[in-house]
Parts: sequence; C-alpha cells; structure tokens
Amino acid sequence: DSAPRNANFGHSVDLSNDYIAVGIPTNDNGVTPGRVDIFSAVTGLFIRSIYSPTLLSAPAFGWSVSINGNLLAVGSPFEPIGANGGLTGVVYIFDITTGAANRILYNPGIDTTVDGDNFGWSVAFDGAYLAVGAPTENVQNSSTASSKVYIYNFNFSPIVTPTPTPTPTPTPT
Repeated sequence: DSAPRNANFGHSVDLSNDYIAVGIPTNDNGVTPGRVDIFSAVTGLFIRSIYSPTLLSAPAFGWSVSINGNLLAVGSPFEPIGANGGLTGVVYIFDITTGAANRILYNPGIDTTVDGDNFGWSVAFDGAYLAVGAPTENVQNSSTASSKVYIYNFNFSPIVTPTPTPTPTPTPT
C-alpha cells in the first residue's frame, strides 16, 4: 500500500463495514503532525490521510479514533486550548467519506480545569452517542485529581457527565 508510515502507526484503530481508521500520533515533539489514515475495509486499500484542521495538535492528533457511519471522531488530548494555552485537549469530528472537518468538541469543563486534562484521550461511538474520556481532568484550586467521561448525543451537546466510581480501599485480612 502507499500510506506513509511511522513508529506509531496503529496507536489507535477502529473499523466499520466500509472503513478502517488508523491513528498515528507522532513522537517527535511536534516536528511531524499526527494523522489518521483511512483504508477501505473491503479492499484494504489506502484512501486518504486526515490531519488536524488547526495543526496545533500536531503530535497528539490521532491518539484515539472511533467511526460511526460516515462520522469519524479523532482525539487530540494534548492540544493547547484556552487563554493559558493549557494542554486540555479536543476531539475533532470528520466526514470520513470526504475527510472534511465537521465539528471541534472542546472540554466542557475548560473554564474550571487546569492544564493536562487530556480531553480526547479516548473516544467511542455507540449508536447516537459519543463518549469522550478526560482521564486526568483536575479542578482549579483543588488538590483532588478527578477523571471524567463526557457523553454527547448526535447534536454534540454534553448530556451526562458520569461520576467515576471511587476505587475501594482494600481491607487487610
């Protein structure tokens, strides 16, 4: 096949009846932008590479991917966002058939969180819903770390923010 490669090819993958999406975030400090390569699920042939529309997410773009019909969600958890340029992360939604960007999803908690939320670390479509993980989201002025999963419906409004279940403390026996 003719797809360009690097050491992180296959960092994230998803497939549908028609497409295979392969996330390729880079590990060269942003010299080379990350990307998502799209292949035909029927023939295995390379179709196109998709890059971040902002190019700010260069190394992290493609960290996570999920396909639902003609939609492709791409996580970019280290993208600088906000007034302080903090690495809060974003999720991009593309039309997989054209490669065109449809939407950018920002962390709904961006105003109350600090650098390093990693919004977009994981993405998963299921039916009419998209789940987006932010495993290191921290609240400003708090010493307590938290993790969040944001659930979006197809109009991409956050509808639920599940509270993580605390890890039980083992009882010595």
